[in-house]
Amino acid sequence: MSETALHDLLLSGSFRVGRTLVTHLSDGVVVEPRANWFHGVDPACWMPVVGAGSPDTPFPVTFGGFLVQTPDTTTMFDCGIGPLARSMFPGIREGGNLLHRLEEAGVAPGEVDRVVISHLHLDHCGHLLKPDGSLTFESAEVWLHHREAEYWRSAAAAGNIEPARIRRYLDALQSAGVLRTYADEFELSPGSG
Repeated sequence: MSETALHDLLLSGSFRVGRTLVTHLSDGVVVEPRANWFHGVDPACWMPVVGAGSPDTPFPVTFGGFLVQTPDTTTMFDCGIGPLARSMFPGIREGGNLLHRLEEAGVAPGEVDRVVISHLHLDHCGHLLKPDGSLTFESAEVWLHHREAEYWRSAAAAGNIEPARIRRYLDALQSAGVLRTYADEFELSPGSG
């Protein structure tokens, strides 16, 4: 991958829908074969989608999240890998820099009203806490599906990736009184109409 192409992947690309501005915030890019990501899926199904000629073809995967801004709210949807980027993904480029991308978008972490987490793998929730254990988005409520919270607190999560770390995240959010769960449909960013 050329440096120009990598740079384009890392840029905070934005688009507007009505009064809502959506900005992609990268937390790093890895370029390598990813056959191990598609367990149980025939390579013929996923290779055309990612533009791979074989399961061993390297292709870029960008980590990060989306900033969703309305005139009334500032919402993060997922928040990248965080400080563990380089140890989790050796060779990652620009890993762990989502907060710099947020700053480039003109937003400080304290200005984020809510963080919505799609699921609690570390590449989606890694910036929830700073290395010292304090909240990164100190003014934000953190929303996730109630089944996700229940799963990570259950014995079923024992074989998943970093369950003890995820439980520490949940405990810190709950102790701070900012953890919120939902059960059904969920309005990602209030006032985005």
